[in-house]
Amino acid sequence: MIKIDISLVRKYINGEELGNYSREQLENDKDFIMEVINNTNNPNIYFSCSERLKKDYNFVKFLVLKFWYDAEFIKKVADYYLNNVDSEIERIELNILMSELLPNDLSNKYKVSSETAYCAKRVAIEIAKAEDPNLEAKIGKGFLLIFDSYNGSDIILKYYAKKMIDEIIKDNDINFETMLHNQFKSPLKIEEKGINNYIINFIGYYDSMLSSYISTHLDLISNIRNEIRNIQSNWNKYKMADEAKRYNSMLNMIHEYMSISESSMSETELLYFVAKELGVKDKVEHYDNPYSSEEEFSFDFDEEVIEDMIQYEIENNLKERIVYLNVRKIMMNQLFSSKPADLYSIINVDEDKKPNDSGKTKIINFKPKDKKDNK
Repeated sequence: MIKIDISLVRKYINGEELGNYSREQLENDKDFIMEVINNTNNPNIYFSCSERLKKDYNFVKFLVLKFWYDAEFIKKVADYYLNNVDSEIERIELNILMSELLPNDLSNKYKVSSETAYCAKRVAIEIAKAEDPNLEAKIGKGFLLIFDSYNGSDIILKYYAKKMIDEIIKDNDINFETMLHNQFKSPLKIEEKGINNYIINFIGYYDSMLSSYISTHLDLISNIRNEIRNIQSNWNKYKMADEAKRYNSMLNMIHEYMSISESSMSETELLYFVAKELGVKDKVEHYDNPYSSEEEFSFDFDEEVIEDMIQYEIENNLKERIVYLNVRKIMMNQLFSSKPADLYSIINVDEDKKPNDSGKTKIINFKPKDKKDNK
């Protein structure tokens, strides 16, 4: 190895006599050429280097990272290496680097190579788990095997860890907004838990080794962390949207059920009777009549009379009591359950017994005549 002397570097750059060294010797010395490049910031010096240096991964990696902004140059450097060297780990790492450094329109082939290598490793892990049923309990998604294979490369480990996190979220159809609202009563409770701790624990359900790795590489979960902070900021908006969705679903479901129930009770009157029992009458009025103010909206009947009539029906008529109980179950499920069910699951109707036509026909409305009609 040549002892680096700044005066020798300057002589080489200026094309002066090199004393005891030939240009060929210096152009085959990685440390010397890297010093020259650092002093000149000239990528073209690469083309004067020896073939050995062009196949030296550390030198290639140095060039790619230093001149990341010069897409055409780093493509030439990387492609020459990839076309002439078979070292698996270095090839995977370089493809990952190129896929991350280059703009999308130039990085496709490197992305494909990186993803192909990841998929091949994941397939090997799944085959191993299929052959040994006890293995999944020990390794989860298999990041332990990935760590054992590539622990010398943070670039590969970070890339594979990120891919595995995305895979966990996609394969399990994870919706963080829904999950957080089900698990926490307020955004402050999330803060008390700690966002990083929450994410690390969540990943740990699927792969403990991946969770452990993430705990020391928190940059890998920055996107999820930002998503959760956004969810915290929009906490009340979500609650309002969720409430509207639940009430509208409930109203449609009760409408569909009443159309097949053959009940003599009015859908509207039974709806408000149950809503009052459950303490949600004001909410039902709002979503049942979204364009009416409280002053504008009112029933055109004596509410107490109607309630008495419904009460009489459900206490003395078994068929109507079943209808009432089903409406109550629908309302409670849609408004209060963490996982609202479909109508026919709630009222326990088999698939082959579902009606083909659920058009609504109201049979009897419990509405007393106006005072004018009584005259």
